[in-house]
Amino acid sequence: MKWTKTKRIFAYTTYALITMIVICVNFNTNKMHITESAKNAFINAINKEKDLYISQINVQYHQKYSPNNIGGEEKKNWSDQAYFIAKDSVRNHLDSLFKYEMHKINKYTNTAIGYTYNGKRYNSRDEKFIRKATLVQEYKFRINYNKKSDITLQAYIYTPTYALLLNNIYTYILLAVMLIPITCYIIYRRNKKENLSKGINSEDGNLIKQRKYRSTKWIEIHEGYYWDNNHNTLRYNTTQVILRGNNIKIFRKFISNEDFFLSHTDISKLYEKVESVEAKDRAYHLIKSLKECIGILGINVVSIRGKGYKLVFNSVSSNYNNN
Repeated sequence: MKWTKTKRIFAYTTYALITMIVICVNFNTNKMHITESAKNAFINAINKEKDLYISQINVQYHQKYSPNNIGGEEKKNWSDQAYFIAKDSVRNHLDSLFKYEMHKINKYTNTAIGYTYNGKRYNSRDEKFIRKATLVQEYKFRINYNKKSDITLQAYIYTPTYALLLNNIYTYILLAVMLIPITCYIIYRRNKKENLSKGINSEDGNLIKQRKYRSTKWIEIHEGYYWDNNHNTLRYNTTQVILRGNNIKIFRKFISNEDFFLSHTDISKLYEKVESVEAKDRAYHLIKSLKECIGILGINVVSIRGKGYKLVFNSVSSNYNNN
């Protein structure tokens, strides 16, 4: 099957799209993993805070003397949190421990602690951070049935998008899978153009092949003369001429013939489907315009009586006479 340009573009686009979809799926999976892992990290931070900042505690609790049915363990946890709030009102200690645990999972993840107590809300970070962060866990501690005295502890995390992508080995693998074939194709095309350019400029005696229009910028059409078919530019030494309008068609036709010769009919048919009785007149005016344009480069357009015209370059112009 021949791979046309359209087919190649479609194949590479589909290939890149599938790769990007896989990257997005992997991105969401990684994000979910971090969020789920954050729950355990928060529990570990709470326990470590107790181990580090509560050295000794003596508790005597009898449920029968309690004014409510809330369990002793829950009341103890409430007391721990009330103690930490009294000692560290913005919960920097807990936030630092939580961040330490999270950095074991993803070093780019930032954390924050929020809590409510006595009907008021507090955060370890500013509101701007809280708005963009994700709430991953929330615990409520009670000592009685008065909701105002409840302590609600919240854990927030924020991982930048670039970190979710760059801190995942699969992202690099997928990008490599996408970019390596494209890079190989680009290198292949470049080498092909370079080899083609060398082949065109080699002295193999086949002048017609040398003058075929390729994607190479400069093609040597005669010794010292170079033609850029993409930009319709003719160069000799440091002088360049840009051809326009009818001159482009005629000049291309001239250099496509091995002997640089065009008959009156050849020139006329460039612009008319059938030969006209005014072919010579038409050819004369068209050639005159081209001659004026390329004369600065030492190229002459010589009239061959009764036949047509021939391009004569400066290196061989002495062999021809204008008629």
